[in-house]
Amino acid sequence: MILLEQMETETRIKNLLGLTLNDPNHKDEINFLMGEFKITKEQLLASWLYWDTSIRKYSNEVYSSKALRLVMHLHNYLKDSWHEKRQECVLGYLNKIMPKSICEIGFGTPQKYVKKYLEKDVKIILGDYEQSSLQFAEKLISRWSSYWKQKVDLTIFDLNKDNLPTDYTVYIFQDSIEHADNPSKALKKYVEGVLSGTHFIFSLPIEVGNPIPEHHIFWKDKDEVLSWLAECGLEVIDNTVIKMNKEVDLYSLSLHPDFSELVVLARKN
Repeated sequence: MILLEQMETETRIKNLLGLTLNDPNHKDEINFLMGEFKITKEQLLASWLYWDTSIRKYSNEVYSSKALRLVMHLHNYLKDSWHEKRQECVLGYLNKIMPKSICEIGFGTPQKYVKKYLEKDVKIILGDYEQSSLQFAEKLISRWSSYWKQKVDLTIFDLNKDNLPTDYTVYIFQDSIEHADNPSKALKKYVEGVLSGTHFIFSLPIEVGNPIPEHHIFWKDKDEVLSWLAECGLEVIDNTVIKMNKEVDLYSLSLHPDFSELVVLARKN
């Protein structure tokens, strides 16, 4: 029975990869990135299968792979996925506060808001601990805009050691803060170091139980998340629960049935 379920999941992943690679809205961009990093379709499939079906087996080191970076980016284009919904939610929160500057920590791959805000007079800094993330971002954003270096800075950032770049309007942590060795200590330090009125946007996993091994904190429900943010010195302004779509969010099949993501807009008073 388990083997049959695995085969069905692999077939669905192959179909999703095929649909994404042939999507006319993104096909040229994806072919460009595959060419720049010399990634084959077979490597993409292997990375997608591993990322979506082995979530309890790998650690943060898996993200050094360029093929996996591209797989992460392809997930952002999955229609009706939580990745798509999260991007729309974050973009909506940004449009609500109209920031003059944005700093995202642990960005993984550049999200939809980055492409949109390249058209605005807004400074963006993207930080990640993996050099592969910065290299991938440089190629992708250069595809989006030839003058991107006037708007975007890419930097190495270690959640366990570094202080936030100062004086940004909003700081974004999308599925990243829980990877710090001590997330509570890290976030409290970040909040203490910014001015009153500074905004934060989070995407945080509500894991319910049996947390993902690479996460160093987990929450059983929305109330636990909101209480934690308050303890770290933040006032929650708005929040949105994103449920998993079992048809496309295939990695969630190995997690708790009620696993979800909570996107939060908060502010330091």
